[in-house]
Amino acid sequence: LSQRGGSPLQQLQNLMVAESILNRVIANTSKSDKFYLYYLSTRGVIYLQMGRIKEARRDLELSATRSSATNDILLQKHLVCMYERLGDKENTAKHKRLVDEINRRNSHIEN
Repeated sequence: LSQRGGSPLQQLQNLMVAESILNRVIANTSKSDKFYLYYLSTRGVIYLQMGRIKEARRDLELSATRSSATNDILLQKHLVCMYERLGDKENTAKHKRLVDEINRRNSHIEN
């Protein structure tokens, strides 16, 4: 979801619609479904953009339990943003290191 375009009110309304959709999807998805944690990640980003940091933390940290999370650069960047907002320097640094590691691995692949 982009913060670009539209008034702040329109952006908030768009985020609220997205939250509503994700809430329905999550409610109707089994926790054992392979996409469940991805849905939580998406909702966590929506909460982050809405400034609802505690709710974002719940969803993003749960999403980070999936086996592929340490290689998911977008999730790691969102965790960095969230921990920065929470003032959690230790976890911010941890996830910044993961972002750097992913970038290094990807740069070796591209070369």
